[in-house]
Amino acid sequence: MLSLYISLYTCVALVGLIWAIQLVHYPSFHFISHEKFKNYILFHGKRISCVVIPLMLTELGASLVFLFNSNSNFKALEVLSMFFLIAIWVVTFTVSAPIHGKLLKGYNKKLVNKLVMTNWFRTVFWTIRSGILLYIVW
Repeated sequence: MLSLYISLYTCVALVGLIWAIQLVHYPSFHFISHEKFKNYILFHGKRISCVVIPLMLTELGASLVFLFNSNSNFKALEVLSMFFLIAIWVVTFTVSAPIHGKLLKGYNKKLVNKLVMTNWFRTVFWTIRSGILLYIVW
């Protein structure tokens, strides 16, 4: 049961973070001077990774422990929740991270817009996942 609460707490923390990134942080990339953009993206990548990576790894580990050790009546919801978590990781490493890598070359309006648009998947998936976990806990 502890793994469920750890999974829930990390998920909710990531939901708050992803909404702030989606609504404020990524759109603000358009307002950074072109001369400072590469340095800003490097700074952003290093700093956000210090927050996101431990949370995502903890969420994944706790979710796997809960999924494989749970004997609750919510197995279908647990599997659905894990589906969304896997989808988040896939989007992160096949879409978001490569866009960040391309932005290291400098400001590109189309890439920033693509980052904002594709990040909606992670935002929605984490939000749904937190709802599922809250329901299971409730």
